[in-house]
Parts: sequence; C-alpha cells; structure tokens
Amino acid sequence: MVRAGVVLKAGFGPRGYSLVHVDDLCEALLAAALRGRRLAATRPADGVYSVSDGATHTWDDLCGALARALGRRGGPLVLPVPLPLVGAVARGAELVGRLRGILRSIATRRSS
Repeated sequence: MVRAGVVLKAGFGPRGYSLVHVDDLCEALLAAALRGRRLAATRPADGVYSVSDGATHTWDDLCGALARALGRRGGPLVLPVPLPLVGAVARGAELVGRLRGILRSIATRRSS
C-alpha cells in the first residue's frame, strides 16, 4: 500500500503504536527469564513486563518511515476505514483461508 501511495487505517481516531527492535526484545526476554519475577496468582503485577522503544508512534509515522525506506518522497495518503468494516473483512478473510485449507486437504486426500 505504501508503494501505491495510499494506506488504509483501521478506525478514525488517533492510535498509538509501540515498537521494539528484535535484539532489544530478545534481551528483555532473557533478562525476564533469568532475573525477573514469575507470574503469580497472588501478585498479578509480578511477571508482567512492558517492552518498547519508549515512544508512541502514529500510523502516519509508521507509514512515512516505510515510504522513506522505499525511497519515496513524502508519506502516503492515509485513509481511515470504519472498524466494523475492518472486522467484517477480517472475518471474511479468515473464512476464505479456512475454506481453502479444507479444500486443499480434500484434494490432497483424493490424489493420494
């Protein structure tokens, strides 16, 4: 979508996104496993860790960064899509994926 210059955004309101580099995430996971507190029913906050770069990013920020990485000048046009429509499309895509899997399974059994 960024290459095409138009990106869809789920919903109309502002949303914040958190990012973390994979190396930082691995370091945090190892630190939590080796030195961190474990989950406990009696202490619900123990063993819960938040890992991010410490900044809040917007969808426009993320799409602009992708555009720059692709060598495009300026960010793409961001078009908000109503959340109910996003949900309906997601459910439809899930159904199509499941049906394809079932049909492939049937075709594989018939060819065996």
